[in-house]
Amino acid sequence: MGRARRVEFLCLAAAVCVALKLVWDVSQVHDLHFDDETLYLASGVRVFHPGYPNGANGLPAPDWGPLYCWWYALLHLFQRDTVRLYYLNWSALVVLGAISFYALARAIGASALASLLAAFLLTTSDFFEVWPYPAHFATLLLCAGLAVAARSPTRSRALFWATGSMLVCCWVRPEFVVAAALVVACAIFRAVRPPAPPAVRARRALALLVPLAALGALLCTTMGFPVSQQRAFYAWGQHYAFHRVQDDHSTTSPWRSWLPFVRRDFGNARSVAGALRANPAAFLHEVLENAEDTPIETSRTFAPGLCLPEGVRPTLRDLQSSGVFLAFAWAMRALWRRRREVALSILAVAVGTAASCLGVYPRSHYLLPVVALAVCASVTQLPRIPAVSRHPGRVAIAAAVLVLLAPNLAHGWCPQTLLGMTTPAPSIEVERTVESLRALVLPRESRILEPGWGYAFYAGYEYAPIEEWRAGETFVDFVRRRRITAVILNDAFALDPRFGGDPTYVALRRDPEAFGFRAVDVPGTQTRIVVREGVMASGS
Repeated sequence: MGRARRVEFLCLAAAVCVALKLVWDVSQVHDLHFDDETLYLASGVRVFHPGYPNGANGLPAPDWGPLYCWWYALLHLFQRDTVRLYYLNWSALVVLGAISFYALARAIGASALASLLAAFLLTTSDFFEVWPYPAHFATLLLCAGLAVAARSPTRSRALFWATGSMLVCCWVRPEFVVAAALVVACAIFRAVRPPAPPAVRARRALALLVPLAALGALLCTTMGFPVSQQRAFYAWGQHYAFHRVQDDHSTTSPWRSWLPFVRRDFGNARSVAGALRANPAAFLHEVLENAEDTPIETSRTFAPGLCLPEGVRPTLRDLQSSGVFLAFAWAMRALWRRRREVALSILAVAVGTAASCLGVYPRSHYLLPVVALAVCASVTQLPRIPAVSRHPGRVAIAAAVLVLLAPNLAHGWCPQTLLGMTTPAPSIEVERTVESLRALVLPRESRILEPGWGYAFYAGYEYAPIEEWRAGETFVDFVRRRRITAVILNDAFALDPRFGGDPTYVALRRDPEAFGFRAVDVPGTQTRIVVREGVMASGS
């Protein structure tokens, strides 16, 4: 093996080691998250089984990241336990993400050691702490596709790989539709512009459009069209309510009670465009608020996760984010000259991201692709140091230092912990609740009532939708009518406006035995499970 190959192998292996070190025993410090991520997971686990969260055909909804759901279905072949599957997915995203970041940085001109640094910065920051996780999956697919595009021998192939990767990402995150459309439009313009003869221009356009159209047709046929006006309005409405809740200092959940806010300010609007027509001033005010929040949300993904004191993290985060984006702006000039197709794709992703951030809200997971591309591009501006980069032994020392500094989320395993620099104690309340629910050994047909949707799924029981609660019906009557086996009582339930004013709910929470239920406290949490008497297995 030549010297250059040894350096390449050492740096790539170090990037993988950093990722593996980070995720080892992650279930001890990462809790389960419900709502979006659990729905993606459940959709993949239950693929080909009709019913919620899949459609009547048993397939994931086209506008709900179906490719990410299929990714979960693939992982489920190797991990049958749903709780462990959740952690396997996150761990796989971290490791594969580190590899894709390294590959892209190398492909666009960074040295092996600088590419390792890019993978290190993204892996050890809060980048992978952002929830939910389909944006990470889309980001690693995008980085892998752009890495292939950067190494393609011809411009037509580079455009196909760049545009094709963004097209595939549309079935993970629908906002990639804007970026893919921009790249296709620019590619067609470049293909048909003079001075080439008309026949040559036509061949260029067809050579690009035919394979992309075939790929798009295949994806649409198998998974459906990824953009839904209803989901876009749903997301916009939730985040509009989020700002209004902040303004009013309210305790109302904007994620579950968003519609009254939208109806108050936009009447009966049923789409984002309809909201704009109904109240342009309020809509523009929301856009301006989103513009103010975007820099703050962007910098949060750069918060370092190196077991540093809390007082140091914000300063280092701001310095790191500022440095990265300054270097990124400079790097794009060189990238435009050397690998224009990749530069064009990065700009298209940035425009698509800006549209999502301003039009909906600068959620951190919207920003992840741009952040990853910025870091990978910025390290191309680091100077090469021949005295280090050309000597495998010195590269090995530098790589070992980065692996050593990378923390393990569960155990530390880094020099910082010797100085008392540790991360805050984790809360794994949800997983402990699922474990307690499983330990009760209830009948398989048991119906679980919970504030959202997730405990019953992970524990392997049937879920009783709260939405079936009839108007005018007391909470206890609802529990009896639906033959609820167990109720998960936690803060989310207590803060839900549907229950807070119901006296029978308050009475059941205070004295479950009076209603024929037995209370089971979840160790180490504030959660209680109240279970109908006589249904638990003996000894539970």
